[in-house]
Amino acid sequence: MSEKTTFYRRHITVIYLMGGLLLGAFLGYTAPRVVAEPVVENSAQRRAQLDGFESRIEASLAALSSVKVVDVTLKDSVFPAGKHYMSAVVVLSVSGPEPLSSTQVANITQLITTSADGLADHHVNLMDDTGRSLNLEQRQADERKRFWTGIAINVAKVLGVLAALITLRFIIEAIGKGIEGAEVEKK
Repeated sequence: MSEKTTFYRRHITVIYLMGGLLLGAFLGYTAPRVVAEPVVENSAQRRAQLDGFESRIEASLAALSSVKVVDVTLKDSVFPAGKHYMSAVVVLSVSGPEPLSSTQVANITQLITTSADGLADHHVNLMDDTGRSLNLEQRQADERKRFWTGIAINVAKVLGVLAALITLRFIIEAIGKGIEGAEVEKK
């Protein structure tokens, strides 16, 4: 047995692990999300920016015929990793006796998210003047969708790494057989 074959057999596990680590690092990388408007670090400037968003949302909602009173509160939060996100609580008083339909609630949520850069629809809580959440089912469905999508993405990454490792193993075995075959021909 030659030195190349001995080296190959002794270090095959290390080669598999290194290949798996490289593939796992590559497939596990997630690009950061880009926020449309830069987050202002100065708290006074940020509060002024949020107040401007609140005024814009209140004016947009006050123009709707089905809404008579609007109160908008925006909150800026920071995750421990330094990622910013904005959330909104919007209290509506409906002008007619009929409650808002699910389509109207979805459209109002869309109007709010487009009025404030960086505000996602799952961070908008619409409430009526009795304190009842109007878009609770919509937010719960969105949360379930994001959860199961995350699970599916992670499963796909694991399966991708496993497929790459299996392919890598066959390549390494073919190289090893090629080395052994070349040694036999030399003899």
